[in-house]
Amino acid sequence: MEYECIECKSCLEVCPTYSVSGELELSPLGRVRVANKVLRGEFAPEAVKSLFSCTLCYACNQVCPKELDLVEIVEQARIALVEKWGIPFSKQREVIASIVERGNALGREPSERLRWLPEPYEERSSDRLLFVGCLASYVETGVASASYLLLKKAGVDFRILRDEGCCGIYVYRAGDLKLAKKVFEENAKRFEELGIKEIIVPCLGCYRCFKNYYPRVLGEVGFRVKQITEVIHELMKLGRLRVSPQKAERYTYLDPCYLGRAEGLYDAPREIARMCGAEVVEAELSREKALCCGAGGGVRSLFKDLSFAM
Repeated sequence: MEYECIECKSCLEVCPTYSVSGELELSPLGRVRVANKVLRGEFAPEAVKSLFSCTLCYACNQVCPKELDLVEIVEQARIALVEKWGIPFSKQREVIASIVERGNALGREPSERLRWLPEPYEERSSDRLLFVGCLASYVETGVASASYLLLKKAGVDFRILRDEGCCGIYVYRAGDLKLAKKVFEENAKRFEELGIKEIIVPCLGCYRCFKNYYPRVLGEVGFRVKQITEVIHELMKLGRLRVSPQKAERYTYLDPCYLGRAEGLYDAPREIARMCGAEVVEAELSREKALCCGAGGGVRSLFKDLSFAM
C-alpha cells in the first residue's frame, strides 16, 4: 500500500525528533517516505533509524491535513521491515528475550515482581484484575502501591497476579508481530481461564496495548480495559473515594501522549487534582499540543541521547 502524503510539511513543526535533530529522516515526512519503500519490499538503509526513532507520540496525527494515521504507518512499516530483514537492534533482542524468559522487559527477577506490595496479599478470585505492568512493578513502584491502596480504600473488588508477566507492547512496537501475537494469545487465554472481565492498568503502555493492539491482532477479546485515572475519577465522583482538600497549591499537568492525544483523556486527571484542592495551571503547550517526554516507542532504549534531548 502506498501512503499519499502531500508533503505539506505541517508535521515538521510538531515532531519532537525533528525539532531536536533537524534531520528530515527523523520526521513524519521522512518516515512516510521510507515506510512506502519498506512496504513495497525495498530495503532503504535509512529506514531503520528513521522508523525506530519515532516516539509514536501522535502529534503528527493531530495536524495532518490528509488525516493519515502516521503512527499506524510507522508501526506497520516496522512490522514489514522485521518480517523481511529481522529485528535490527541487539538491544531490542535483549529486551524481547527478557520478556520471553523472565516475563518482564527490564531483565529483572520474576520473584521480585511483587515487592511493591504495601501489605501481605491473600490470593483471591475476582473478575476484575489490577494489571500493574513491568515498569510500575520494578521501577515506578509508588504507582503500583498507590493504585492498589486507592482501589482497596474505595472498596473495589479486584485481584492481582503473582506471576503477572508482560503485556507485550514492546514486542509489538519492535515489529515482531509473530511473537507479539503469541504473547497476546497467551495472556488473553489466561485472562479467560481466570474469568477476567475487566482490567485496570496504571501503565499507559499496557493500557494502549490491551485496549487497541489486542483487538487489532486477536479480534474480539473477552475483557474491557480501564486506565487507573479513569477509575479514580469515577470513584471520586461517586463518593466512594473521598479526599480532604489540602492547602491549595499550583500544579501544571503534562498530558502523556498515550493518554491525551492517543485516547483523548484530558479532563479526568485535571478534575482529580482540583477535587484534591489543587489549582491547575495550564502550560503554554497542553492537551493535544502537549510536549512529548521522548521515551515512547522504544526510543529511550535505542537512542538515549535523542530521547533526552526532547
